[in-house]
Amino acid sequence: MMCRKQRLQDRDVYDYVVVYYSLAGPSPPPLRIAIRRSPEVERALVHANIEFSCDTDSTVQSGATYNVIRIAPGLRCEVRFDPDFENGRIVATLRNVDRFEPVILDFETPALDTRALDDLVNLMLAKPSQFLLRAPLRGFVR
Repeated sequence: MMCRKQRLQDRDVYDYVVVYYSLAGPSPPPLRIAIRRSPEVERALVHANIEFSCDTDSTVQSGATYNVIRIAPGLRCEVRFDPDFENGRIVATLRNVDRFEPVILDFETPALDTRALDDLVNLMLAKPSQFLLRAPLRGFVR
């Protein structure tokens, strides 16, 4: 866990809290990608915070080249909480928790209680969870 405090009206408050964890598992088989499509795939992997290496495969006789992408074993996941003091809300950003693109939820402060955090842990452990239903996506109103 990582956090940072700041001083606000003579009180210490958290500027943010981040929880990191890793999912263990074997490396998937290498991906052989046409060189013209490789930058797009690499951007998607970087955006999803997935570690990988990339090598050029030019062994094909016809001159067509491919990139071979090897994805590292395991997956780094992150849950970040940022307070929105002006609106009295907490923004929760999940990376590689439920899907590969970030999920950003906009909680009313009282809604992020112990039961909600228990639900988050269940989601992280791949157990039944209602965490993603507890708050609207950032920018959307229920």
